[in-house]
Amino acid sequence: MTEQIKHIGIVGGGKMGTSLFSFLSKYDFKITWYIRNEVEKAKKKHQRKLDRTLKNQLISKNEFEQIKQNHRITNSIADLANSNLVIECINENLNAKKDLISELFSLLPSDTIIASNSSSIKPELLSGIAEQKERIIGLHFFFPVEMKNVVELITTKYNSETTINRLNEFLVSIHKFHLIQNHSNVFLLNRLMLHLQAAAFNLHYEKKWSFAQIDSVIDQYFFPIGIFAMMDNIGIDLIYKSALNYLEYEKDKKHFMPLMDYMQKSISNNRLGVKTKCGFFSYINIEDTIPILDKDKKQIATSLANSYFSSYNWIIENNLCSKKDLIFAMNEYLDTDTEKWNDLI
Repeated sequence: MTEQIKHIGIVGGGKMGTSLFSFLSKYDFKITWYIRNEVEKAKKKHQRKLDRTLKNQLISKNEFEQIKQNHRITNSIADLANSNLVIECINENLNAKKDLISELFSLLPSDTIIASNSSSIKPELLSGIAEQKERIIGLHFFFPVEMKNVVELITTKYNSETTINRLNEFLVSIHKFHLIQNHSNVFLLNRLMLHLQAAAFNLHYEKKWSFAQIDSVIDQYFFPIGIFAMMDNIGIDLIYKSALNYLEYEKDKKHFMPLMDYMQKSISNNRLGVKTKCGFFSYINIEDTIPILDKDKKQIATSLANSYFSSYNWIIENNLCSKKDLIFAMNEYLDTDTEKWNDLI
């Protein structure tokens, strides 16, 4: 029996760190959330949530006091010192992650696992010191954590069976479905999504359909938010950084170049999506969508479905993931039923 994870540290005050703290707070862990800025604001928000939960009799007074005792929000990294597992959720910047992990190694006990929530940086790149590499692993949750029942557990050749088993048991304890991946099949879900994003952009680039027209087809046939609206919400700069890492695994990069060139130009013009009020769409001067003909809808839907299943079949044929697991994971990721997309071909 492997040693259970009981005390979790979370590093990062962005959307993912906040979502992960909120989700894990429902379970019987000690949690230390380290954020550098706006600590008092985060504490007050957490306290208000706890007060509402108690007021609505969703927890008892004893449970309320226990949660207060077990949850700490701090701007002192030293408060992470007793953690069994630390999950970093900072920006997708390799050097920043390496600096953080180096600092954590000087602070944490020798048996503490350090997990990176990175969506595109392989965990073995996060330390150059051989004896540290065994303790670093990838634990990629999807946002929002409360609603996405899928995690990519990304192992390295340095991880021991004990480390992997501890993370397996942890994910089972929080009822998260997880795909175990390694260097040959890392970040499968986002890489599959990048193929679909590039295919959608190429329809715009080659066929001159607008982003709004293509997104309207995606809304109707594929999943609840359009591909271009999704990228605007995530941030074009973040999508671009991640895509650069995913392209490492692609032999033929031509399919992706029109999208990559467009995103690079958008970034240089500070058109980053919703956060700058302009990306693939303008969020200041919103234009009406020109209706799209039914025959064009069918052509777009068929093209996108073919692109998706081409990448999907490649994953299955190369034994990178089981069909059952890939279907479940993509359905959770996109809030859809990908098997119905077969009807579009």
